[in-house]
Amino acid sequence: MVERDGAASMASTTRFLLWIDRVGGYLVCTGERVLLGQAVPNNGVDVPILADIARHHVRIHREDRYLLEPLSDVWIGQRPVRGMVVLADGDTIRLGSGLAMRFREPHALSATARLDWVSPHRTRPAVDAILLVADTCVLGPQLHSHVVCRDWSREVVFYRQGGGWMCRCRDGLEVDGRFCLEPQALRWNSQVRGGDFSFSLEPVEAVTGSNGGGTDIPSQWGAQPVATFEQEGGNHAT
Repeated sequence: MVERDGAASMASTTRFLLWIDRVGGYLVCTGERVLLGQAVPNNGVDVPILADIARHHVRIHREDRYLLEPLSDVWIGQRPVRGMVVLADGDTIRLGSGLAMRFREPHALSATARLDWVSPHRTRPAVDAILLVADTCVLGPQLHSHVVCRDWSREVVFYRQGGGWMCRCRDGLEVDGRFCLEPQALRWNSQVRGGDFSFSLEPVEAVTGSNGGGTDIPSQWGAQPVATFEQEGGNHAT
């Protein structure tokens, strides 16, 4: 049973969902090893993708840098990957015959990275991007934010501390109706609000259900349009 209100269950999980009002939904993966594969029941992958790919297709390792381990057919741009390779900001990762994602490390002071969709594929449940969160995740209007929220006037950071997750904003923020200038602890389904932002964290199980079935992001989260590989002008790999 999912402990929907406890910080303890957040500390013990390596995946959860971040819903940002008027921005989109994101799958947050906090483990040092993240397995991507096909979205089929009981597959045990961290990132289940609705695509014609292998059940276990690729694993991403976070060490002092990010490494990609191919378990099936993988390319960086147009170059086939035969063994473990280092990922660079802007690399386009292609899986199988059609799936493409772009690897981003936008913030120079954080080890957190992001996987953006390039081809029109989605995870189950559907999200706009995958966040590979190390210890901090920056949400805000700057291009170096891990999630760019163009209409926000300030940055908000959620981060690990003492086995749980905290949230802070320079001007303070409200968590579940309680405003505070100091950092505040987060729990499942806490509503985090400021003058021009609102978001919440949710366990993956609350959306997928015990049978592994998928549910799309609710329309009120305003998912952004999907760019295709051709629209992006081919690969941007370095």
